Amino acid sequence: MALCRLCQDIPFASLPSVPEDQDGSSRVADNNEMPELWWRRNSSNESLLPKDPIGFAWHKCLDALAESARAGCPLCALVQTGVQTWLDHYREAERSYPGWRQFYKESEPIPTGERLWLTKRLGGGDGFIVLARNSVTKHRVFYLTGVSFSVEAGSALTSKFPWRPVERDSGSRQSLDVATSLVNNCVEKHERCAREVTPLPSRVLDVSSTGDMIRLIDCPAGLSGKYICLSHCWGSSETLTTTQESYEKRITGISLLHLPKTFLDAVIIARHLGIRYVWIDSLCIMQEDQDDWARESGRMADVYSNAYLVVAANHARDGSEGCFHSRPARPKSMVNIPELGEICVQLVYPGDENEWQGKDFEKEPLCRRGWALQERILARRILHYNTRQIYIECNYGIMGEDGSSFGKRYCCNLSDLNESKEPHTMWNSLLWSYGLRKLTKATDKLPALSGIAKLFKSRFATEYVAGLWSDKLIEGLAWQGIGDRSPASTTEYTGPSWSWASYGGCAATGLQREWKDIAKIEGWHVELQNEGNPFGEVKNAWICIHGPMAELKPSEKEITDHEKKLKEIGRTPLPRLRTRHSDNEEGEVMTPDHDDIKNSAGWRKWNMQVLLLCGKNGKDERAKKTIEEKNHGAEHNFTSRCYGLVITQAGDGRDSRMKRVGWMFLGGEEAKKIMDDKECWGNVTLV
Repeated sequence: MALCRLCQDIPFASLPSVPEDQDGSSRVADNNEMPELWWRRNSSNESLLPKDPIGFAWHKCLDALAESARAGCPLCALVQTGVQTWLDHYREAERSYPGWRQFYKESEPIPTGERLWLTKRLGGGDGFIVLARNSVTKHRVFYLTGVSFSVEAGSALTSKFPWRPVERDSGSRQSLDVATSLVNNCVEKHERCAREVTPLPSRVLDVSSTGDMIRLIDCPAGLSGKYICLSHCWGSSETLTTTQESYEKRITGISLLHLPKTFLDAVIIARHLGIRYVWIDSLCIMQEDQDDWARESGRMADVYSNAYLVVAANHARDGSEGCFHSRPARPKSMVNIPELGEICVQLVYPGDENEWQGKDFEKEPLCRRGWALQERILARRILHYNTRQIYIECNYGIMGEDGSSFGKRYCCNLSDLNESKEPHTMWNSLLWSYGLRKLTKATDKLPALSGIAKLFKSRFATEYVAGLWSDKLIEGLAWQGIGDRSPASTTEYTGPSWSWASYGGCAATGLQREWKDIAKIEGWHVELQNEGNPFGEVKNAWICIHGPMAELKPSEKEITDHEKKLKEIGRTPLPRLRTRHSDNEEGEVMTPDHDDIKNSAGWRKWNMQVLLLCGKNGKDERAKKTIEEKNHGAEHNFTSRCYGLVITQAGDGRDSRMKRVGWMFLGGEEAKKIMDDKECWGNVTLV
């Protein structure tokens, strides 16, 4: 079927003027003739779209698009399919979410009468996206759908279109060829990713045979080569492992028939790429051997950063689901584009186009696992097998097989670590991402980040103190628990109370430059579970701090209006506490590290104190006014507010040592009184 008149007028590039992008591949629709969506900001820092046109003016409304689709235009019919999917999601939200009608339906109604606009794809690649303005809030748009352009492998246009149609089977010959192309493009063209031959890990799987057997081999020191690492979810199903008992069998040979599907798929990928060696943790580390496990887990930085490629089975919940699977169908149509020829046009997923929601792959099972963070961050290049498509991630960003791309790596780029002026900022970003993930074994809290910690140690040239760094200990102690307020474990020791390693949720770390230390570190001690990994599991640890402390008492102020509202919806208000230096009878809110503290009335009987760790330079206007009145209007500079660590007695109370139980902010005037009181200063040992 022929394109409708409007589609024939879409400004597709003419072939002679097609520029090349940085990696040398030709662009077709991604050119100056197709507008690019952009925003500006007003004086209130609100994001605003420019006035019309915001792109290439296409159909005048949704009904006009539907009419053209019914008339037989293949491009309009495909876009209509994508728009209908968007409408179905919108209406499902309308049915499913309480309160939706009171807010979203009024502020973001279906753009029935709004014009449709075409712009470049947000994630790059050949094709376009379809937009409509919000009819109420004109500075917002709806991203209705998008399409990608590609050609089949045998097409005469392959030199002009680098992408191939996304097939349903991610393990098909064409999908393997696409994966190979993505990897080779990185190897051949990216200078910061291009190292090939590296030292091999202690043990690897030799998969070079073309038969149905592979074998485990011990690598002598100095042996180099190319190898692939597998990043995968162990899951609840039983996986294939190497133990002292099975070791002899593994070096004799392992039948492909006995491999879990994920392991088998990794072998297929390696053979397709022509890579001889594969490293899989459960087979290359002796399981149930604590010494071997501690030693090898301490080498993770080298294992993953030296790998030629890391293959991540992101979509698989366990070893039975594999890297390869049947992916959701992408509607497509063969369309004859004027001046270009026959092109395969496929729908793209909006989430794959938006960098802010796309590159963390948060809905993929593996991307919610703690161990997988360092496996992804340490890799020089990683091939992601996601639910919808394959991605390659390297030091130049992330590229999907449908052409979508993000210019930066997920979380941070460790290749920039040596040049970074703020490596602690990178570390804080990593801890945030790590805190969002889960671990099967709580005692892996420190080991699962040990590879990254080892790498940062070489950059910081400071001591690693149970998850904190010795040159930023006060800042490291001043973390704030966010989200799931629970201990990492209630039965096993994962770290001292003052370390994020003891916390089960996301520990927000890092202070802005205007924050200055008040307390001083006098000393610390860390006893490792195994000396083979100095960045791994901790047996016990303490830290001694000299600083101002004040006793905390529950506020006697009656329940506030805010707390009444919280109780009405079934939520327990946070404790309110006061020091004897406070002029605020309501007290200050204390955020407990664990919800079981606030949910129990027992905290009222605890002997709690607040230890002032650091303060923010500036002027608290309320406190400033009070002090100036007392000083007859004289200007007074002081700390505007302080971060206080809430601590209580450790153990049965007979021990003089203390433990962290939460944190709170104190106003500048109260903090100053505490700091000015010599009796408040002293040493405390936290465990």
